[in-house]
Amino acid sequence: MTSTEKPAGKTTVQGVDARTFAKNVREARNREGISLRQLAYITGSSVAFLSRVERGMNGITLNKASQIAHALRIPLYIMLKPRKSDKTDSQPAEDAE
Repeated sequence: MTSTEKPAGKTTVQGVDARTFAKNVREARNREGISLRQLAYITGSSVAFLSRVERGMNGITLNKASQIAHALRIPLYIMLKPRKSDKTDSQPAEDAE
């Protein structure tokens, strides 16, 4: 395994801008009125880890991204979509509610 390969069993979200997921997580969490501490408890993550995720500074596995999306009651594919407009504070692009 080269230094750039991920260990087996760790599927990371590649090809997705970390900032997109980060913005969508923060917006959804704030909209639901959930604190970082509460989200950490629900997902089994640390507050520090989630803080880094929300700032787009942390790599994340598909499993953990899925846990976060589930805790926020939003399908993962919605959380990975770019917002309708990065120039406004719109919600994540959703197909239908």
